[in-house]
Order: sequence, then C-alpha cells, then structure tokens
Amino acid sequence: MKRKTGSIIILLITIALVSIGLILNINTTLSLSDSLSYAEKLCSDGNLEKAERVIDNSINEWENKSKKIMLFYHHDKLDKVDESLHLIQFYAKARQADLCSVECNKTVIMLGHMQELEYPTLYNIF
Repeated sequence: MKRKTGSIIILLITIALVSIGLILNINTTLSLSDSLSYAEKLCSDGNLEKAERVIDNSINEWENKSKKIMLFYHHDKLDKVDESLHLIQFYAKARQADLCSVECNKTVIMLGHMQELEYPTLYNIF
C-alpha cells in the first residue's frame, strides 16, 4: 500500500510539473507573438519609434520569463528566439523597417513552432 501511495504522489508531481511547463510556454509564446505581430504592423506602417517601445517591452517580458522556461525546454530553441529578439531591436534602432518587419514575422513563426512541438500529442511523442 505504501508503494502505491508513493507512486501516486510521484505521478501527480510529474503531471503538475508538465502542466506548469506547458501553461507557461503557451502563455509566454502567445503574449510574445501578439506583441511582435503588433510591432511588425507598426514597422510596416513606418512607426518605428512606437515599434521600438513595443519591442523593448517584449524583450523585457522574454528575459523575465525565459529563465523559468529554460527549466522545461531545450536551450537551443530559446537561444534562437533570444537572438532574433535582439536582432529585431537592432533593426528598429537602425530604422530598417523592412528588415524589422521580416524578423518579427520570422520570430512569430518560431514561437508558434516552439509551442506546437510541446503539445503532448502522439505525433510529438513518436
């Protein structure tokens, strides 16, 4: 009986950790994708000053949450997103609206792909 209780407790802890990681990833990627889509629209419209503020806020949000996400996911994916965010910031400060817009779209796609790969589906498991 003690083994069953211990096994159930370990199972519940594992499920809780997986759920926390999944929820954290979904919330972060959705929030960041929305911010970057808005920044891309601002870049396309030529409003780079406002886009720069949105991008700075996105980078701050990413830096705050990426440390927690690193507990659950591969660092190479997170490093690519981090690099892309700083590249977007560079393009916005350099007043390169086209490059900023393209990099925003690329990062949104990376975030969406990262989110899809973490869903517990049979396709992702096998």
